[in-house]
This record gives sequence, structure tokens and C-alpha cells, in this order.
Amino acid sequence: SVKQTIEKGLQNVDTLIAMLKQKQKQPSHNPSNDDYNLILLQTFDPNVNRHLLGNSPVRKVKFNTPLQSLQYLRALFHSIDSSVCNLLLRGNSIDRIRRMLSHISTSTYDLDVDSNNKNDDTVHVNIIVRSLVVLNLYFDDLLLGRHILPLEIARHMHRHGVPKPITDTVYGLKFLDRLGKPMYDTLKVLTLNRNRQRAYLDGVMFSEWAALQREAVEVDRAFCEEFRLGGSDGSGGRTTMPFVTNYVLGLTVGLMVHYLTLGIELDLVTGHYDMSTTYWYLDFLLSTQLNVENGMRESMIQRRVLQAKIEAEDITAAAAAVAATSSSSSSSGGPSSSGSKSEKGKKRGGKKSNRRGGNTSTPSNAATKIVPTKPIETAEDREDSLELLILEMRRTKCRGIVRFISALNQAEIVTPPTYAFTTHEICFQKRFHSFRTIHQPRLLTFDDFQAGSDFSSVTPKDLLASTTGCFKTCRAIVDVILKQHLTTIEPVYSAIRREEALSLVKVCVGNSLFLHKLSQVVEEGGGNVSSHKASFNFKTHNHFCSITLS
Repeated sequence: SVKQTIEKGLQNVDTLIAMLKQKQKQPSHNPSNDDYNLILLQTFDPNVNRHLLGNSPVRKVKFNTPLQSLQYLRALFHSIDSSVCNLLLRGNSIDRIRRMLSHISTSTYDLDVDSNNKNDDTVHVNIIVRSLVVLNLYFDDLLLGRHILPLEIARHMHRHGVPKPITDTVYGLKFLDRLGKPMYDTLKVLTLNRNRQRAYLDGVMFSEWAALQREAVEVDRAFCEEFRLGGSDGSGGRTTMPFVTNYVLGLTVGLMVHYLTLGIELDLVTGHYDMSTTYWYLDFLLSTQLNVENGMRESMIQRRVLQAKIEAEDITAAAAAVAATSSSSSSSGGPSSSGSKSEKGKKRGGKKSNRRGGNTSTPSNAATKIVPTKPIETAEDREDSLELLILEMRRTKCRGIVRFISALNQAEIVTPPTYAFTTHEICFQKRFHSFRTIHQPRLLTFDDFQAGSDFSSVTPKDLLASTTGCFKTCRAIVDVILKQHLTTIEPVYSAIRREEALSLVKVCVGNSLFLHKLSQVVEEGGGNVSSHKASFNFKTHNHFCSITLS
């Protein structure tokens, strides 16, 4: 009913906007801005509270025209409809709620729409919309007022590869209750301003998830001891994957990736050297997250195939038992009283019985042909596959940028900065100091960075070729996303918007062009190589830089 009221209000506002625009076209009803300001000043005194402020400056009051006010109201209604109502009505799983909140978090905050834009359907999220979202995120002890949070967490764990028997145990149920507040925080943090998200991650969430990692290890250990899976009674090492530990590890790494990307977005990473360290660390984190997700996904697929095979074997055994029972009952029956009638029945019903399945040998033969069917791919499966593709694309792009900067260093177009009161190692430690409390993945050191980004043994030609390959691979992945995934996934549930995917293509194309230019400069050689200048900008995409040469 609320959504219907908002939609009706949008229609009424559109009608009023059309009426005002129609009146403005008439000369007799086209007052100037000065006339509007005069009317507003006669109606309201902006200096009414001047005697309470003393000698302090007075904040100037800005008055909008009726048309601008209606357009502002329309943008606000549209934002509430797209953000709050859609979230409450269509948020039916933790992954989908997180994706919807991510879109809300990255939306623009400016509601001052252009008066010349007739149909502005851009979602503008301001403090009012975000307050309504966080107000309705958890109430009446339910997620979005509809979902029991521990049950939704259990469903989320099952979708990400954790077996159902773990969550059905006593210690599994306790861990679900323990996960309630941290999982809620992973959603709530997306309702904050982008700069406050980073501070909330550093001050509250990292230490909490570090403690959850230790508790997840105990849950896996108790599961192995209860089901005698090895590693607890001296019979050998662990024979099963640490499912809960990997589940918590994947979520923790996702928060670490979000923390670093926020730093890039907020312009806290400046200069090519800091970019190189940040993208190198992002490459490591994205590789870890991708390995964990792929491992859990493969394990889940294997369990599904095994379960389908067992079910098929049970169906085959049951069909064979039914066929054996029917054949034994027919063989043990007495002779018919009228042989001529039975012969007539055979003559009359022979073809019909075959046509209608009257032959008793058919079910047993069909039962032997039963094979396990592949699980049907659902909409949520396609959404999860898209997220894995995005992880691979982001990792490849980070790797390409690191190698691009290394190629610029080899060509001496850029050089590491020198400091008088600090060192590169101290800057590295301070930049990733927030990860100190997290046990897995381990905190990387400056020596790890130097060893992982040292391309001195690679020729400039090979380095440029591998860098070009990274951006080509990234563009191929984005093309697959645009053509195969975004066409089959609802935009509200998609992990990436079409506009962002197109901007990623532009970054890949631009960097590939200037890589080609750099390779030509390196091949020509001479003193002209170091005379070129490299610039880094985030105009195309706010997470991945475009590198240009001049």
C-alpha cells in the first residue's frame, strides 16, 4: 500500500510539473526569477532569527521556484520507491539484500535535479532515504520485518557451500545466533556515508570478524569429532574441508576488499607508488576470495551430484522392487476359469497393452535407464556466477595496473618518491595497519610487496605483453557479463550495473591504447623515453585508474 501511495504521488507530481511547464510557455504566465524572489521575500523573512545570532554570519536561505521544488519532491519520491520499497518487497535473501544496499550506497546524494531534464529517473539517495532504509532494515526482531535472521544466515551458509548437517547441530545453532549481529553489521555499514563506512570497518567490524574466525575453527573441529571425520582421534589428518572456517574467511576478505576500494574511491591513495601497493594488496585479497569461493562452490556441486546419484539409485532400487513384487504375484496366481476369454483378451489387448504400458517388463527396463539429472540453474545461481566473474575481472584488472606501473618504472617514466622523515616500509605498514587483528589471510609485509612486484628479471617487451594480456582478458570477461549475464539477471539483483560495466570497458580500452603507445616508445629507445609523462585519473571509473601518456 505504501508503494502504491508513492507511485500515485509520483503521477500527481508529474501532472503538476507538466502543468507548470505548460504555463511557463505562455507569456502571460512567465514571471522572471526576480518576481519569484520578490514574492518569496514578501512571504517569508530569511532574517527572522537574526537577533538570536549576535554578530555571527547568517546562513543564506535559498528559495526554489515551484517547478524546482516539485522536481526535488519527485526525485525524493522516486528514491524512496526504488530504494526503500523495493528493498522491503524484493529483498528475500542476504545476498540480494546486500547487492541492493550496495547500489543504494553507491548512488548519488545530490537531489538538486536539473529543471530541463524532463524524465530524470536517477536514484538520488540522501540522508532521508538512508535513514528510512536503516530504520526498516531490522525491526520486530526480524530482518526487514519479514525474515528470521538465523534462518536467513543458515540459508546463506548453505548457498555458499556449508553442509546442512553443520547448521543442524547444537554448536551450529549457537554459531548462527553468534553470527546475527556481525552479519547485520555487514548490511548496516552499506547504509552509511562512504567515508564513514571505512571508519566503521576499521573501528568495529575487523576485530569482530577476527574473533569469529577463531570460533569458526572450533565449530569445524566439533563437527569432525562428532562425525569422526579425522583429525580428532589420532586416526589421521582432516578428511573434510573446514566449511565454516572458509565461509567466515570469505566474508572477512570481502570486508577487507571493500575497505581498500573505499580508500581508492575517497582519494586516500595518491601517487603511482601508493596505487601500486594498494592494487598489489587488492590482487592478493581478490585471489584469496576467489580461491575460497571456487573451492566451496566445487565442493557444493560435488555434494549435489552425489546426492542426485544416490536419489537415482534409490528410485532404481524401488522400481526394481515394485517390478519384482508384481511379477511374483502374477506368477503365483491360479489359472483363469475361461481359457478362451483370456486368449481373446490377449488378442484384443495385446497391442493396446503395449501402447498403454501394459507389459510388466517395461518398468524394470526403464528403471535401469534412470540416470542422475543435473541440478536446474536458478536465478540465484546465475547471480552468484556473475559475482565470481566480477571477482575474476577485478583481480585481473588490479594485476594489469600493477604491471603497467612496473613497466613505467622500467622505462623510467615514473620513479618511486623519496621521503625525508619516513620510509616506504613505514607507509606500507600504516596503510594496511587495520588488518593487524585479522589472522587469516595473514598481514602481508613490505618485503612481500617488494618480492611480489619485482619485475627486474622480466624484459620490458614481455612485461608489456603480459600487461596487455591482462586488460584483454578483463575486457573479454566484461563482454561476457554484458552479453550473457546482464541480459538474464534482474537489474535490482545484479552485482554490477550496465553503466559500470561499460565504464570498465572504457578503462580497459584506454589502458590498452596507451600500453601500445608505451611499447612503441620503448622499442624506439633513445632519450625520449624518460621525457614522457604519465598521469593517473579516476574519471572513467572510481575504483580503477586510467593511465595516460603525454
